[in-house]
Amino acid sequence: LTACGAAGFCVSGVCYANPFISEYVEGSSNNKAVELFNPGSTAIVANTCSLKIYNNGHTQPNNSVALTQEIPAGGVLVVCHSSYNADSRDADCDITTGSLNHNGDDAIGLACDDGSGATLVDVFGQIGYDPGTEWSVNGINTRNETLRRKCDVTAGDLDGSNSFDPSTEFDAFGADAF
Repeated sequence: LTACGAAGFCVSGVCYANPFISEYVEGSSNNKAVELFNPGSTAIVANTCSLKIYNNGHTQPNNSVALTQEIPAGGVLVVCHSSYNADSRDADCDITTGSLNHNGDDAIGLACDDGSGATLVDVFGQIGYDPGTEWSVNGINTRNETLRRKCDVTAGDLDGSNSFDPSTEFDAFGADAF
């Protein structure tokens, strides 16, 4: 993914800015969602990127969610669990899937493929580490919370192995706040 520089990737000669996770919902029951933001000026084509779910400290993904819709330029794409609260799901979810089954102690990676293999462009959590029930620092928890990326964060975490402090990049909004 270096053909377009560290902040992007190329597919068939077209450069895209790296998308990143802008909102994380880990609410009651199956109220789980991930919002992805495309900071670039070109829509990211469908099936170029996918979400990888690393449950309970695994070093390899337990589940993967292909992004079957494009991420609009300067816009978002919302992926929800298929059993997400129906009122919110119908209005707010672009993709629904039973494979989005994270809990507060699971890492989520956003990987994009330039044709030579998928590379992580953002990671929520720490791949290969199980914090117990959640990551919790300075009152920001990853279990039963909605977390939104702070406005001054303009790129994802490219290193999924580094320690994870959700308070440095996210604000908390309580369970099921979508």
